[in-house]
Amino acid sequence: MFPCIYIGEIIQSYLYELQESPDPVRRINALVVLTFSVLRGIMGEESVAAITNSLMSDLSPDVRRHAAFCIGFLNKVEYAEVLIQALKDDDWGVRLEVVNGLEFIMEDDDYDDDEPDLQVLSGLLHALGDNNLFVRMKALQCLLRMNDYRTINDEINKMITQCKDKTPVLKE
Repeated sequence: MFPCIYIGEIIQSYLYELQESPDPVRRINALVVLTFSVLRGIMGEESVAAITNSLMSDLSPDVRRHAAFCIGFLNKVEYAEVLIQALKDDDWGVRLEVVNGLEFIMEDDDYDDDEPDLQVLSGLLHALGDNNLFVRMKALQCLLRMNDYRTINDEINKMITQCKDKTPVLKE
């Protein structure tokens, strides 16, 4: 049995690794460990802040992609805003993982009134206008799935139809 102090020191070492390692693979490994530490309730705020910082500022697109996945995997509506900000990333793979992260949040959120979270919905609608076909298709897929089991107003349905009309691949 490990005392809490020892586990805290281990997490601290991964926080350091995430921020200071020159090796992207080691930073990705640190992201995974920190994500699971948050899920276990260990040093959550510090770990989420470090993961968020990696998403927004790491030089490696691979690290930013993994950070987007990790934030989405945490399944907290509170993190939707961070993901939405990352939709501005230059790398389409990061933006695709952001949409995947928003999908995680959308699927696991508790909707007491059967309405999707407006931030998640806003992010997915924003992604419909992305310049990358894969990002647009994933966002559309999420919105269509959301429409299958939740009520979405007519305006959003019109936007989905317009996106289909403008993108030949999506017409079929």
